[in-house]
Amino acid sequence: MGEDKNINGWNEWGKYVLRALEKADVDRMETKKEITEIRQQLQKLEIHFAKDISSLKTRSAIWGAITGFIATAMLTIISLFIKK
Repeated sequence: MGEDKNINGWNEWGKYVLRALEKADVDRMETKKEITEIRQQLQKLEIHFAKDISSLKTRSAIWGAITGFIATAMLTIISLFIKK
């Protein structure tokens, strides 16, 4: 009768396989949690970078306008001196 329950060690092997599957499921859940945390961090960084890029674009436009104004003013002043 003892052999019916154990059938050549398959009962122990089945328990081993079940423990391995349970551990794999725990590992999968932990990995899924880590991936979710990383995605949240990436979303925060994306928002931060979008704000930084917007700020840089604004600064670039302002400096471009200032440089354009200075170049135009200098050419105007130079052309006034040349005409005299």
